[in-house]
Amino acid sequence: MARRKQLRTDIGWSTEDKITIKGLDLCRDIMGKVSLGDMAFLELTDRLPSPRESRMFNALTVILVEHGMTPSAIATRMLQEAVPDPSAAPDVEALAHRVVAELIKGGRSIPGIGHHIHKPVDPRAK
Repeated sequence: MARRKQLRTDIGWSTEDKITIKGLDLCRDIMGKVSLGDMAFLELTDRLPSPRESRMFNALTVILVEHGMTPSAIATRMLQEAVPDPSAAPDVEALAHRVVAELIKGGRSIPGIGHHIHKPVDPRAK
């Protein structure tokens, strides 16, 4: 029987009976033992995190998932509302300055900056 070629990258490689990621056996060392945050840390840094790094990195990933893409969506919506003619290419920097100035003048907060509920300090920042 002819052997299949091994597929290999710097991230991982596999053979007929084994999958290796960053030097760790997927089935023996990772599955059921490594959290999603720790796996992302491994992929980014080429090593598993220390217990302290794991706690912080997983907290950050939870915050990212909880908060989602809200600031980007708000900023996009805010700029879309400010552009009178969407077919024209606006000066985005000038437009952003105008929108922010109008919000401040009207005593309103700037979407995506700070948090409208968590005052004076966002509990996630502690």
